[in-house]
Amino acid sequence: MKALERIIEINETLPPNEKIQVVSMSWGGQSNPEKIAKSECDKWTAALEKAKKAGLFVLTCSSDKENGLRFSGIGRKPLSPPDASTSYHRGYSTTTKKAKDRIDGPYPVGRQTIAVPMDDRTTASPCGKNEYVHYLQGGMSWATPWLAGMFVLARQVDPTVTPEHFWEVALKTGILSKEVGGSIIQPVKLIETLEKERANTLKHEQNKSPKKKGLATKLKEICTQRKRKMKHENTRI
Repeated sequence: MKALERIIEINETLPPNEKIQVVSMSWGGQSNPEKIAKSECDKWTAALEKAKKAGLFVLTCSSDKENGLRFSGIGRKPLSPPDASTSYHRGYSTTTKKAKDRIDGPYPVGRQTIAVPMDDRTTASPCGKNEYVHYLQGGMSWATPWLAGMFVLARQVDPTVTPEHFWEVALKTGILSKEVGGSIIQPVKLIETLEKERANTLKHEQNKSPKKKGLATKLKEICTQRKRKMKHENTRI
């Protein structure tokens, strides 16, 4: 909570084009009064509200409880085609017996749930400069920053996009899969759709605003006015 409040303070000193827009928090128990003291949950809720008023989108592992934005983690079978929905499965940690007892509650599933990468990741290894390591199982703490980064990319093509609209488009452009219990996010389609929407909005606004006359048009109007004036004077003579 103190860290979030500090971010809000820092943001107030930054120029508009350098302000922090998204905060990723890889934990979710702070919103579950059954696991955490209610007084602490209330403090966190107040901090979230303060951040929202300050224009910050705070994404945590329990965003479904905090703002109704549901997402869960999935994995892709090694060496399987990335564009095939059958290549994906629910995150391993979401299917264990302990999953329902996790501190921030059961994992979200259903039509309104965005399914994002979590398991089966290959990353730089902590064992050497040129080494890589493959992690079979991840967690929501991995999925949360990934999705936060995706939202930042969306803001680059449409600075006005809200978290709610981002979710709406992500669900619409995703691939609904019973296997993973949600809509598999499609990053390219998501960004392309938001980019087109933004272009159409700007075009519509441009058409509504009065068009500025070009130099050639202005000169033509001046010549026409002078000719009319000369004709009028000749008629009087």
